[in-house]
Amino acid sequence: MSTTKQYTMEEIRNNFIAAQKRIKTGTLSDTLEARAFIERLITQYILARQLAPTEENFYAAFQFHLAVLPWAVKPAKLIAMEENARPATITPAAKSQEEWSAKIRAGEVADAKKKADAETLKKIEAAITAYTPITSNGRVAFGKQSEVQIRLRAYVAQQVGRNAEPGSILAQVEKHIAELYHADELKAERV
Repeated sequence: MSTTKQYTMEEIRNNFIAAQKRIKTGTLSDTLEARAFIERLITQYILARQLAPTEENFYAAFQFHLAVLPWAVKPAKLIAMEENARPATITPAAKSQEEWSAKIRAGEVADAKKKADAETLKKIEAAITAYTPITSNGRVAFGKQSEVQIRLRAYVAQQVGRNAEPGSILAQVEKHIAELYHADELKAERV
């Protein structure tokens, strides 16, 4: 006489559903074809190993076929398995060191450019501040000085806003100031 328990269809179905519900982070596809495929695959696992249709055995079958089951939402375990299945890409030490050195050099170059640009902007401001037009009687023309300085600072702000090269801004400001001084000299000679 056999001592193995005989399961009813209802018990088998309940054990199957209970095992399916134990899959916490994933959702199996719920189409008719997918359900038929899942049931056939899990049943074949149980029959091939001559296992009892218990919840534990069904759950073991689900875990065994995790990668081939049709998923609507893949479980975390399967996602982790797929990510770890890819070949690891290991960068050679020399290449890694070279890339790191290139990043360091690029950062140093950018820092040096920022510092140089800041120095150039200081030179521009000094050139604007130093502009002092002289009237024909030898006095400082404060009105003209103020007007020109405001106009030059606005020009510099506009060019910096356009990301113009500070060196070219300095050249333009110095050229304009030289032209203003030259015009003032010509006026003084005529008087």
